[in-house]
Amino acid sequence: MATITFGVVTEAATAREAMALNATRMTEVVAALRRAGIAAREVQTSGLNLSAQYDYVQNEPPRLRGYQASNRVTVRILDLDKVGTTADAVVAAGVNQIDGIGFGLVDPEVAEDQARVLAVQALQSKARLYAEALGTTLGPIRSLSEGGGYAPQPPMPMYARSQSMSADASTPVSAGEMVVRIDITGVYDIGR
Repeated sequence: MATITFGVVTEAATAREAMALNATRMTEVVAALRRAGIAAREVQTSGLNLSAQYDYVQNEPPRLRGYQASNRVTVRILDLDKVGTTADAVVAAGVNQIDGIGFGLVDPEVAEDQARVLAVQALQSKARLYAEALGTTLGPIRSLSEGGGYAPQPPMPMYARSQSMSADASTPVSAGEMVVRIDITGVYDIGR
């Protein structure tokens, strides 16, 4: 799955106008997400801001230029084939800020359990090898501890593409390879 954080930033003369303009554009963005097949449960507001904007000129008091409204959402996209076209759709609907993209596993427990089995097999194999190298036999395991685990990738910056690109080309997005790592340490008895 992919997680993208993006938003709409608007400016207007009054706070009310900035928020109204932002709400209109964000409504279009949410509609574009629905048309792209993104369920409401996969969309979460991650930031809503309103701030005064000032012009600063040397030796003069700051002058109010207007207000800036910002609404950011974080979206989970389960189908990786839809990431680029979804990004394009929300930009076309009014998104003017994309903060980052990250990739993760929908169900990391399955991959973690597979990694645990492989880690135990590797531990047992190495323990037998050490026992053989020492000229003794491997006894039962006394203790086992685990470290590591699944850690989703941190979001990477992704910038809105230029409007000059071909209308039928979608933004290329590559998930790469996910790695789940489990580290274990075991203490075995050895024969005498």
